[in-house]
Amino acid sequence: RVLHEYAGKEFKNVTDEALDLSSDEEKEALKKENEDAKDLLGAMKDALGDKVASVRFTGSLKNKPVCLATEGDLSVEMEKVLKKTPGADERLPKAKIVLEINKDHAVAEKLRSLFAEEGDAGKEKIAKYAKLLYAQACLYGGVSLDDPAEFSDLVCELMIG
Repeated sequence: RVLHEYAGKEFKNVTDEALDLSSDEEKEALKKENEDAKDLLGAMKDALGDKVASVRFTGSLKNKPVCLATEGDLSVEMEKVLKKTPGADERLPKAKIVLEINKDHAVAEKLRSLFAEEGDAGKEKIAKYAKLLYAQACLYGGVSLDDPAEFSDLVCELMIG
């Protein structure tokens, strides 16, 4: 049984996309930006497979290039807490993780230009960037990396090449 409240207080996921403090104009502009970049974001999602539910640009980050957000009521933090409870098993619900990319960061511009210049030929490099950015977002969010060696190899490969 999943705990939805405690002491009469309902749990809310503060990383849920429903908690959006942007103006209507900002929301529309961001929606258009994500639609315009759907092929780029789709290629990144494909590279990450089932690690994420989706990849999208966001306007809510100030200085960081990426973060992990979630869709729905269950946050990554709550999933970690539930997994540590006595009697927890694999039937527990999973957080629907979203890789959010700061639309105004130089990283986003690099991704856009790489995809525009190289198109399908750049998909391999885009896939590497997606994995690197996902790992970076995990580190920012305090989530353990699935494959630290892959992260290290990607950093070195992208620095050299």
